Amino acid sequence: MKKSWIDVGLVFTGPQFALCVVIPMVVGHHLGRHFGVEPFGLAAGTVLGFAAGLWGVVRRLHRRTGERRGRPHAEAERDDR
Repeated sequence: MKKSWIDVGLVFTGPQFALCVVIPMVVGHHLGRHFGVEPFGLAAGTVLGFAAGLWGVVRRLHRRTGERRGRPHAEAERDDR
């Protein structure tokens, strides 16, 4: 069975999502402490990180479903707009 690089890339989806959430969360926490608005910096970093991580996961899965349908992901993205 032939595996595409997109299938291999799915292995890194979880760690990518985790890093996309944790890094902005830590940065938001430190910026919040620095500017004296600690809970809001942490919350903003968490929300932005979650949104960025979710966007990355959706893009990766969208590419994979385009490949499964027999279409290259560029065509799949063009058709869905």
